[in-house]
Amino acid sequence: MEYKSSQVSAQSWYFTDLDDSRLNVVPPNRNNVSIDVNNPNRLIAGGGAVTDNGDTVTLFEIFTNSAYNETKIQQDHIKYKAQNAIMEATTDWTNFEVTLYAEFMAVNSNSQINIFGRSGRHIKGRPCEGTFYRVGIEVNGNMSCDAKHWHPGGIDPIEPRGGSLGDLEMMRIGIKFIVFTNKDNKTVTIRCLVDMNASNTWTEMCFVIDNGS
Repeated sequence: MEYKSSQVSAQSWYFTDLDDSRLNVVPPNRNNVSIDVNNPNRLIAGGGAVTDNGDTVTLFEIFTNSAYNETKIQQDHIKYKAQNAIMEATTDWTNFEVTLYAEFMAVNSNSQINIFGRSGRHIKGRPCEGTFYRVGIEVNGNMSCDAKHWHPGGIDPIEPRGGSLGDLEMMRIGIKFIVFTNKDNKTVTIRCLVDMNASNTWTEMCFVIDNGS
């Protein structure tokens, strides 16, 4: 969901909306993604792109009602993005909350889930799109929050990093990631919470106010 602001009405997207035009699955094979017929809130990702190290990666890109056009990305972060609080359009997912429940099944030691926002596509040769705030959880329970200031590279840890949640193999946990600009229009709040028992009981793992330093 995106919190309501003075600029635009709030938008929301749910994992059950697989036919929503705002969803783009990478690699583009929707046959690998389905909804559990016994649980409409359970999405099954059956595969993705294979990287050099043998890992399988599936990316869910959630666009806004304005879609996505890299030619409209504002590359002057200071003069334009900071002053106007947008990267491309007033419908950007700027102040957002992402909540999902994830199961680590048939895992390998590299299995992890990452949620990131305030970002464009991370493509070589288009450096100003590839920024983000991100939270990541590995199957061994290690948890991290990061900020990416430029692309490629430019990744800095956000402290506190959240620590370890313990071995998560065959567990179902909730992850909540919240990012919003504060009323001073200069600082950004980043929060991450987890629900370890899938009981809608949330524990805050990371709370940081980013002042730009």
